[in-house]
Amino acid sequence: MRLIRVALAIPLPRYFDYWFDESVSLQIGSRVIVPFGRQERVAIVIDFPTQSAVAESQLKPIRRVLDECGLFNDELYRLLTWAAGYYQTGLGEVLFQALPVKLRQGEANQSAVQSRWKITPAGQTALAQGDLKRAKKQQLALQRLAAAENGILQTDSELSRAICRTLQEKGLIIGETLPYQPELWQTALATANWLRQENKLRLNQQQALAVSAVNFNQGFQCWLLDGVTGSGKTEVYLHLMENVLQQGKQVLLLIPEIGLTPQLVRHVSNRFNLPIDVLHSNLTDSQRLLVWQRAKNGESAVVIGTRSALFTQFQDLGLIILDEEHDLSYKQQDGGWRHHARDLAVMRAKNNAVPLILGSATPSLESLANVENGKYRPLILNQRAMNSTALSHRVLDLKKQRVDRGLSEQLLHLMRQHLERGNQVLLFLNRRGYAPILLCHECGWIAECSHCDRPYTYHKKQAVLICHHCERKVKIPRQCPICGSTHLITSGIGTEQLENVLAEKFPQYGIARLDRDSTARKGVMEQRLEEIKSKKSQILIGTQMLAKGHHFPDVTLVAMVNIDGALFSEDFRSEERLAQLYVQVAGRAGRSEKAGEVVLQTHFPQHPLLQTLLQQGYAQFAKQVLQQRQSMGLPPFASQALFRAKSKNSQSAVDYLSQLVMFFDDHVKKQQIEGLQILGPIEALQAKKAGQYHWHLLLQHRSRAVLQHCLNQFAAHKGGLNLNPTVRCILDIDPQDFG
Repeated sequence: MRLIRVALAIPLPRYFDYWFDESVSLQIGSRVIVPFGRQERVAIVIDFPTQSAVAESQLKPIRRVLDECGLFNDELYRLLTWAAGYYQTGLGEVLFQALPVKLRQGEANQSAVQSRWKITPAGQTALAQGDLKRAKKQQLALQRLAAAENGILQTDSELSRAICRTLQEKGLIIGETLPYQPELWQTALATANWLRQENKLRLNQQQALAVSAVNFNQGFQCWLLDGVTGSGKTEVYLHLMENVLQQGKQVLLLIPEIGLTPQLVRHVSNRFNLPIDVLHSNLTDSQRLLVWQRAKNGESAVVIGTRSALFTQFQDLGLIILDEEHDLSYKQQDGGWRHHARDLAVMRAKNNAVPLILGSATPSLESLANVENGKYRPLILNQRAMNSTALSHRVLDLKKQRVDRGLSEQLLHLMRQHLERGNQVLLFLNRRGYAPILLCHECGWIAECSHCDRPYTYHKKQAVLICHHCERKVKIPRQCPICGSTHLITSGIGTEQLENVLAEKFPQYGIARLDRDSTARKGVMEQRLEEIKSKKSQILIGTQMLAKGHHFPDVTLVAMVNIDGALFSEDFRSEERLAQLYVQVAGRAGRSEKAGEVVLQTHFPQHPLLQTLLQQGYAQFAKQVLQQRQSMGLPPFASQALFRAKSKNSQSAVDYLSQLVMFFDDHVKKQQIEGLQILGPIEALQAKKAGQYHWHLLLQHRSRAVLQHCLNQFAAHKGGLNLNPTVRCILDIDPQDFG
């Protein structure tokens, strides 16, 4: 007998000891089935201890082994172990989330098997005696198998599966399962056409300098590719990938959202005639497992994916690219442990001793600060590539305009001008649905979600009210529940209503709306993008998903319909987010030789943020905000940890966090720690969601090490605090929002 320590898929740093027969082969990272209470659970081996705190008589044996070999190579296991410590969560939760769902559920880790058919002696006899003269297809199949000394692979032949089964039932052929032989993609490098030279673009001077800098400095280094929209960052990516692929190494390319996948896959496949795989949440569990196995076995040259693709295991990783590095989608916000893919990508690149490219037209302030302190090296692209033109910016003061359902007369006039020239226009409105409010015209009652205390959004096409916070749906009331009036009206405008208004005003032009509602069905996003590319749609309407990375060469006018709500927020990061959004949306215009124009509708044209952005650009804006953050001691010049407590009883959440305040106050005094700021309990910006009340407790310190020490002490003593088990509390390291 031998001891084994395993981790389960739980958020707590608790591990469990069992014993197993020494004749069984196991490794760190192997999966086993263990008894756990009255159930059997999938567990992952994390250690082979020499002794246990559990009495030998109480130790139970594992039930069975799922993997003799570990599922994680050394570099990935080190990354996940580090992540569990840094993000203050259980190693089991981290390890399981890094696996495809089917492996988490205990299914076998078998790569696709190959079936081979071979003729039997009985089949040879039947063929010689002419027993199958009346079954011509069966006879033909036997003849082909008789001529193939080593049999025929089912996948490589034209043999009918049904005919093979019939012959097998008669005992005339047998089916053999062969050991899986991965087709290594590197064999394609021996051919002349693995690189599609005809699609290769010539780099401008700035692009060439960026590529040569990275290629010259091999090994681990974080590079911030700071390039204005339309500067050709994708072409830089492709040239860097070429150099790595030529060495027989794999590439991981991360993107923030699924919507960017088709365009990027097209760019990469047009350049490289190599196996390219995609990983995102729209794939089935079986598809995700297959991609994971292909990358692990060395069959994928390039993997393109969203946040979770970071945990893909590679045979020989040579480069990581993280596009739109500023994007909030890289931070896990709901479900599972709250990690940031960008920060973990840095650690993974370091573990693999490979370059990491962080690309953005609007770099996060964290990344800009890392350039300043020498942790990252900058690559600057401040010229628009190819024939891209400079943009002109115009602010329309809505206080001085006649406005019809969110659209000013001047904007409508500009749209007509651009459309009549045969160009496309893009309208950005970050509010889906028909209208954000349904209210009673008589008494002012507003339809609110009782679970969130927030207004329902009216969705006209679906004829339903939807809460965009908890996704609760209710029927549209026929009358006001307060005064009984049937005069119910909407207030505000969403993308669905904007589409209707534009169809009314521009009936001769095609309209493509891209938001979560209109692209929910599989394949619709690709269809809409193709309509835009072929110019079947001349007017584009979209939410934030349309602002990221898309290339629309015929869009010459971009209009932000209404961003006033984002100008005033309690979140200290709101100004940074709005500036990034403005630049990203504006960057969809003028991406070819055609002149581009950006229009911003607002009631606050003199707002300092808008003035700085429009007059001095994002770089100067970021510099000013960084100076403000430094003087106020805010990230990136301090580290934060946020305890997010929620409960059906508001006071219970407050009491829970108050106990934490007492603990940290006491710890600070005993350890004589200076500079730890303890802020809260305070209501979350969205105080109620899905029937739960949300409260926060924020810890902040200029030293990340000191903050981690305090959190480690809390984890060690948490069990003795007698905390209310009905309150759910999540620890969010480096929080990105306070909602």
